[in-house]
Amino acid sequence: ARGIRLSLKAAGQKVGLAEVSIRLIREKARATKAGVRAIYGYMPANQFNIDLCLDTIAVLNRTKRDGQPNTPYEKFTGERIDYMRDFRCRWGELVVVKKPKGISSDLQVTGEWAMIVRRQMDHSGVLKVYLIGSRKFAYRLKFKRAKVPEWVVTAMNSIGDKTIGFEDDSGAETLEGPTDQLEVGRLEGLIEDDEIDQEEH
Repeated sequence: ARGIRLSLKAAGQKVGLAEVSIRLIREKARATKAGVRAIYGYMPANQFNIDLCLDTIAVLNRTKRDGQPNTPYEKFTGERIDYMRDFRCRWGELVVVKKPKGISSDLQVTGEWAMIVRRQMDHSGVLKVYLIGSRKFAYRLKFKRAKVPEWVVTAMNSIGDKTIGFEDDSGAETLEGPTDQLEVGRLEGLIEDDEIDQEEH
């Protein structure tokens, strides 16, 4: 039967299954951070830890256990997983995202470098991202890949413990520096977001 199994315990009493799950999430999250550092050359700041844990849980729920024909998500919901939609990018990947249509719909003019903070996996394909130039969280649907410039990696390694807010309707402030760093039109080697890198899967 589908549903959530409720285990009643006294205060201070541990639940074995929960302890195992917490340890699994912690190990997966740490491995993901280490992978980001090895692949993209920066260590994600602690401000992204909550989203990392939520993303990790979503991934684990969509991963088959040993000897199980279906994933926990499929058993719980009865729905098939759209891997091309939900796993089209990595957590922590540095990409170019599109600004809202209210500002402009031309990606060649309005692109901005961002970090993938969380894959929503809610049938929408929407991604939560950290806008590197604006220093804000935002939600985006489309993105493109390009060769990551050095200033982007430097910016990601310089976040420190600064508070990160969400972009507002009026548009967030931009990072000081040459404007051509933020224009996708000056970047080379853009790749469509639906072109899946074989080495990533």
